[in-house]
Amino acid sequence: MLAETRFQKRYKLNACVSIVLFYFLLFSKLSHAIGINLEGVNSFAGVPAGTIRDLEIRGDILYVASENGVFEVVGSESHKLEFNTFSSATGIISDIHLVGSDLWIVEYGVGIFKVDLKSRVAKPFLFEEEWSKSVWAIKDTATHFYFSVIDDVISVEKRTKSVAKLSAHLNFFNLSSAYSLHATKERIYIAAGKGYVKASEDFSEVELYKFSEHLPLITSGTFIKEIDNKLYIGGPEGLYIVGDNKLFVPLEGINGTYVHDVLKADSGEIWVSDGRLLSLTDDELSKPLFMNPILTSESIRTVTKLANGPSGSLLVASSQLGLISLPETMLATNLLSIDDVVLRNNIHTSSVRGSETLVRTEKGVFKLNESTGELLVDQLSSTNDSLCTSWQETLFTKLINKDYDAVCSSGYSHFIDVDKDAFYFYFDDGKKASYFYVKESKIQDIIQAPRGVLQSTLLSGGELAAFDEYDNVHFQLSKFNWRTITASEGSWFGLQCLIELDDSYLVCTSGAGLKVIDKSSGSVSSSPILGNEKLRFIRGAMMSKNRNLWVASNMGLFLKLHESGEVFKLGTRFGILDTDFEYKSFKQLREKILLKGDKYSYLVDEAILIDSLQKSANSRSSVVLSNVKWIENSAEHVTYFPESLEFKFDSSFEGATFNFVINGDKWEEETIEFYLDDGDWISHNKPVLNLSLSDLDTGSHNLYLRTTSPSNATQSMTISFEIAPPLWASSTAFLVYASIVFLFWWLWKVGLITKFMDRFRSTTLYTHLTRYEITDGHSKFEKMLRSKERFINEIMQELRTPIQLINGSLEKVSDTAKGASKELICVQDNMKRVEHLINQMSQDVPTALNAADYYKLYSLENIRFIVLSLEPLAKQKRQNLEVRIKGKKEVSLISDSLEKILVNLVQNAIKFTPELGMIKVAAVQDSKELKITITDDGEGIDEHLHQKVFERFEKGNTDKEGSGVGLAMVKSLVELNQGEINLESQKGIGTKVTVTLPMDDVEFVNSHAEDLSPAHAKTNRKSILIVDDSRAFRTYLFDLFSKKYRCLVARNGVQALEVMQHYLVDLVITDQMMHEMNGLALTKAIRSNNSYAHIPILMLTAETGTGLEKLALEEKVDYFLSKPASNQEITLRVEHLLALRKVNETEDKENERPVFKYGCLKIPEFNNEKDMAFYLNFIAVLEKNYHDESFNREQAAAELLISARSLNRRMSELFEYNFSEFLSRFRIEKSIPLLLEGNSILDTCLDVGFGTAAYFSTSFKKVMLLPPKKFVEQYNETVA
Repeated sequence: MLAETRFQKRYKLNACVSIVLFYFLLFSKLSHAIGINLEGVNSFAGVPAGTIRDLEIRGDILYVASENGVFEVVGSESHKLEFNTFSSATGIISDIHLVGSDLWIVEYGVGIFKVDLKSRVAKPFLFEEEWSKSVWAIKDTATHFYFSVIDDVISVEKRTKSVAKLSAHLNFFNLSSAYSLHATKERIYIAAGKGYVKASEDFSEVELYKFSEHLPLITSGTFIKEIDNKLYIGGPEGLYIVGDNKLFVPLEGINGTYVHDVLKADSGEIWVSDGRLLSLTDDELSKPLFMNPILTSESIRTVTKLANGPSGSLLVASSQLGLISLPETMLATNLLSIDDVVLRNNIHTSSVRGSETLVRTEKGVFKLNESTGELLVDQLSSTNDSLCTSWQETLFTKLINKDYDAVCSSGYSHFIDVDKDAFYFYFDDGKKASYFYVKESKIQDIIQAPRGVLQSTLLSGGELAAFDEYDNVHFQLSKFNWRTITASEGSWFGLQCLIELDDSYLVCTSGAGLKVIDKSSGSVSSSPILGNEKLRFIRGAMMSKNRNLWVASNMGLFLKLHESGEVFKLGTRFGILDTDFEYKSFKQLREKILLKGDKYSYLVDEAILIDSLQKSANSRSSVVLSNVKWIENSAEHVTYFPESLEFKFDSSFEGATFNFVINGDKWEEETIEFYLDDGDWISHNKPVLNLSLSDLDTGSHNLYLRTTSPSNATQSMTISFEIAPPLWASSTAFLVYASIVFLFWWLWKVGLITKFMDRFRSTTLYTHLTRYEITDGHSKFEKMLRSKERFINEIMQELRTPIQLINGSLEKVSDTAKGASKELICVQDNMKRVEHLINQMSQDVPTALNAADYYKLYSLENIRFIVLSLEPLAKQKRQNLEVRIKGKKEVSLISDSLEKILVNLVQNAIKFTPELGMIKVAAVQDSKELKITITDDGEGIDEHLHQKVFERFEKGNTDKEGSGVGLAMVKSLVELNQGEINLESQKGIGTKVTVTLPMDDVEFVNSHAEDLSPAHAKTNRKSILIVDDSRAFRTYLFDLFSKKYRCLVARNGVQALEVMQHYLVDLVITDQMMHEMNGLALTKAIRSNNSYAHIPILMLTAETGTGLEKLALEEKVDYFLSKPASNQEITLRVEHLLALRKVNETEDKENERPVFKYGCLKIPEFNNEKDMAFYLNFIAVLEKNYHDESFNREQAAAELLISARSLNRRMSELFEYNFSEFLSRFRIEKSIPLLLEGNSILDTCLDVGFGTAAYFSTSFKKVMLLPPKKFVEQYNETVA
């Protein structure tokens, strides 16, 4: 039992919080102007709706008819339906009506439209009929449509479209103002100006009921509808309910009002709109008993349509306020009000007094109507005891003979009920404080009490407990003795509650959150009673009479249910419009709970609230497949809201997009998860999912979806689709293949194939195909090749003499000429190239003795020189040969390869470009590649020959001279240099050839390295990282070791560290003198990283001197070797260092323990080397920094040389924890050995990087399920 004082004498911080208030369907809003009024959704799909005139619901889909269009609404998505594309005329959208999968739309003044909701195809209906432009409303039965044209009703037979008018069947009755229609399976009802009509489907039977004769209390009909075999007929004066008897329910008679709509809710309640929202209860129209005075405000008189929304909610359409949703969770809440205006004054006290509930504000004492929340001004007390709101205060004041003002206005007086006629009354008169035990209207006992007590509670053992204005907590030990826990002992400030739990006491604080005092030990700790909610400033808490815990904070209102232990946050969906609350926020009344918010005060019916909470928790929002778009035969297809979730696509299928939406009253709290076939669940943190699928294999596929919410209630969906295989892979094709195989087998079986082959071998065709001479055993092709080889050798010998003569003549000319001309230099260079080529052709097998013989460094000026050496050929055809280069670095390529590539490509361009043509050669270089482009405006190449021209002996479609081997050789040389060649050409326009060559071979070599399996890394080949800026020397070492070891390469220290991030390395061989980062700097970086520090390093450098060797050994280089060194010496050193590493690994393996012995972290098996390398680097970073409390994700990412976003992505791919949780668990793992050694909790938490002992204890308990102290005790007992 709790009691509280009315006024606290100390300073309170009253925060003014600006709150944006929301009501829900899709973001229904609540705003405050004078009092509060409702404001719903006023726009859909970005279009202002205007006046809403009709609502239609089809399963999960809501259709809204408004002034500015018809909208389709599902969850958070809305789309405008286009229907009037046939006429430029515009009118008033007065009615919509669903018939199967068709939506019928009436635009008054224009006509009737039918929209197929699957295809979105709209068609006009009976546009040729003049009356169609005057239709206001539409209904249908199984066989007929009915259209109200206001002064008549027209029926149209669905099959034949025959038209009949109702007026033809009414004698001497003028059917005017027929705005409302209602249809059942066999009948149609019409409400008109002077009466209502009941007719059969074909108007063969018509019954007329004049209001003056049958329903005399209404003057005209504005609404008609049949509900539960009763006919509801509305007018300006009220509502008739016609069944076995007639019942008239009057309206208030306000001018201009009339019955707009009547709805039976899913709960069975009847709702009526006459501009207001009214409930039909016990044959009377009354205001709703929830969300008063908002729903009962006089300003809300524009409700036009009612409908049942998702999860039992009520949809209300207002011509001024838009579309409003009232969920069931609001039924438990009312706001306190005076004269239909929300109470904005602070409530000082409240109590139950006899049959009345009294509330004191700064304006006085009021009687509270607990049903509606209304404070009755006319019940204001005028007696002398008006300052006292409870009979206990009044009685106690009389018993001690004090003034009412001295007791009831005191800041230090309150009472605690014991039973029906007994209570404790605390009173501090300024000199001393006591608890007075009053029973049977007499003071039975007086107990000495602490001074300045603000709140008291009666414990289950009969003792008293309290806290005072100095935040000290007092527990009664005896009549004269109290035990006190001071504010400093409890580390708290600003106490707001003291509640007894089963084994502890709950204390509310301002700044330290919820605290608990252990009953047995008196220890104080943070309370986990609300789970993961991080609350610091608690405004108040209360244990209701049903044992449910209510907690108010500056971050919202929370309720923990006694039976289930579930915790709920109560916000606008529950009618609670505040996010901050007053101090001492709660008061238990008779049946309701009084809640004091920062802006408003509330009455909450706990029983109704819990019932709606349980319904809401069990309700499942559905996933709606709103549309599917797919591409077949290069054409896009679309279907909307498909009824079947099974799809079949043909073999031309290119891709599909599925659009999913969460629909329900909790879609803002829920997300979508999905996976395809046998994949893993992928979370999408939005209520709308647009999923595109492409590049799928043929066959059957399944797409699985589900919704997730805080309550863990899920709704699943499975989409099945099948992609047909191409014709050649279809079952029919395989049947044909089997038939052919069977036919050949049968022909072979009967001997027909053998006979055919015998006859074929005797034909001339067979001889030409085989080209084989039995005489000498050699084919004609072999003979031809040998003959051509001898011929070429003879020509080579003959060419050497004229070449020698030409060279001699050129030398004489250059010696006598004062200045060699450009042409002469060009001739000399080309003659040298001819001589070099002849020497190459003379060699039987090319040889390369040294690594340097393989590669040659080329500058961009070499490219310019090679191209310009061919300029005389271009001048012969008066062509313009232009060269542009950009870049300064040298590129390492296979010797003589660049000359052959350029000469062949430029010669081809000259050959196939006409006279006066243009040939452009551009060479552009960046940090990674060299791109050479040769462009001409020649005759071009047909598209179907683009790939063929790179084949040997292919000449394309030209009749020009050539062997057809030039481009094939170019492609081979480009690929040998790990480059690419691309051809772009159009017949008659020209050709563009692009050659892309890498600046270095590092990325290529490493990408082709064998991928080691982390699970069996010990049994795989050892990995050597070769670091040198000379490509030739890297190649030399690569060839030396690649047969026995897996070799990785890097051109400098920076690149080496990057390689080590992604590959497991056993040994590093590095040069010293390198750009960007030299060998010593690389060694220092490796030794400073825990993941790499154990890797042996061999430094192999041309730089000599004892000084360098000393520096290398100081940086912990394992061995220093000067160039040149023999192959044998290098190999022996590498084997020796790897053998030492193997011994160390064996010793480590014998002594190793599990990385995470205490189970704080679960590490998965890694499937590839890259993941293992990341894991090892990540753990090394944590080992280095976990002691630092400020260490965070950004710092970890910086040390791992990746972005914070990339770190997040890698964590989600490899582990089931995010960064913060991984770090917290890592620190807890490190803390356990310290705790077991006897360290204190405070010392341990600081050693492993936790800021406070409380935070450490909470985190420890969350992971290990026990507090640190309890864990150590149990662990030691288990070990013992």
